[in-house]
Amino acid sequence: MGTSIYSFKPIMEDIRRYFPVSLALVGLSLAWSVLISLPVSLLCAHRSGGAADHIVRFASVAGLSFPTFWLGFLLLIAHRLNTIESADQILVVRDGQIAERGRHEELMAAGGLYHTMVAKRSEIRGFAR
Repeated sequence: MGTSIYSFKPIMEDIRRYFPVSLALVGLSLAWSVLISLPVSLLCAHRSGGAADHIVRFASVAGLSFPTFWLGFLLLIAHRLNTIESADQILVVRDGQIAERGRHEELMAAGGLYHTMVAKRSEIRGFAR
């Protein structure tokens, strides 16, 4: 199938490694959505036209009309920088180009832009660990 540009390993090796975790995540998210949606929909059906019904209807329409890529982008921005520290591959982009690439430990040891961002984060009140 080819070689991954991120791990530099055969694609099938990456698929075999990540597929079980992805499948578990899909199952967990499906179970979570059923556990949330069934009680909420029963409540809204029981009290049709009530406050809960209007709130859920508004949230549903807003969620469906909001572009998915913007929601994903906002979720990425909303998270703290330390949530990416455990990632297998971190890409630091500067002026539209990949400035640095590697794991958290490697980028911190390099002392470049990523290191500077993490250091500044520690200085800002409310974002320090």
